[in-house]
Amino acid sequence: MRKFYLIIAILLFFLLARAQNSLPYNLESYAQARFTTDFVKLNNFQLRRLKFKLTSTPKFLSHWSYYLKFEVKSKNYAIFSLLDARIAYKIDNITFYLGQFLPDFSLQRFQSDSKIPTIERQSLVSNFIPNAGLGKRDVGIQALYLSKNKLFYTSLGVFNGTGTKHWNFNNNSFLTSHKSFISINKNSNFKLKTGYSLMYRYAQNLKFKTILPDSIYFTGKDIRVNAFLQFSIKNFVFQTEYIKLWLNSWQTDGFYFLTYYTLRKHQFVFSYEKLQDLNTLTKDLPQFYIGYNYLIDNNDLKISLAYTWQINNRQIQNSFLSIQLQIFLIRPFS
Repeated sequence: MRKFYLIIAILLFFLLARAQNSLPYNLESYAQARFTTDFVKLNNFQLRRLKFKLTSTPKFLSHWSYYLKFEVKSKNYAIFSLLDARIAYKIDNITFYLGQFLPDFSLQRFQSDSKIPTIERQSLVSNFIPNAGLGKRDVGIQALYLSKNKLFYTSLGVFNGTGTKHWNFNNNSFLTSHKSFISINKNSNFKLKTGYSLMYRYAQNLKFKTILPDSIYFTGKDIRVNAFLQFSIKNFVFQTEYIKLWLNSWQTDGFYFLTYYTLRKHQFVFSYEKLQDLNTLTKDLPQFYIGYNYLIDNNDLKISLAYTWQINNRQIQNSFLSIQLQIFLIRPFS
């Protein structure tokens, strides 16, 4: 508890100092409170997310920047966890990153959970990204290129490959990631983004809990490929991704599609996904999602209503209704 109060005090210091324009950084914070029920046994309130982001501003240093992100969740007993801690150096259209952050893989994984229309990311993305079950983030370096007109993006990164939950001094599980896409933004009425991600690692005694049984420590070649597409026409958005992975001779894949329509303060959402892990004890059933978001103040203050279910032998299973309030506690200074 003392650590909790200490971090709160430090964050308040950053905020007050920034308010006086004495230091070159911005602080941002938002919270998501959620109630979920299955109308039978489960009735659960939770603080789904409380996030703090500390970022440098152009006043910091020429070419240099930094980014820190912390999170609190109910399941972590209100203990702060460090998500991202990275520094960046930018020269012309190339940026170099060093520190702890997400390997560049997938489209939705790099869309903020405060802005996506669903209350959770797709299970495919959460379970099949390179370090799913290993802490999601990793420690390493990455270079990216973004063309001046923002039409073309490409990145290449090298990481420890062991995630953030475990650290091994004698590490040989290096992970290499690559992502490229093109982004067309002719006007506010039409936008298109399409691309792919690649990942390779020779894993040594790693637990992929979201893919393999919990008792298996995997050693061998870990290869994952991803393709994605997103387009919007006025207020209508469609997005889809496909991920295929190989763990030595084992292979599996999955996909999702997501669509939503925004009419002033009202947002209507539907998604469908299907994935198959390599655990024979789990049932890989199709997942359906319908939702409604009331955008009181865009994403700064919104209420979400979501209903999810699966179908097995034409029977509805694992159905849940969730109500979530999202509120930004601290917005960045302009």
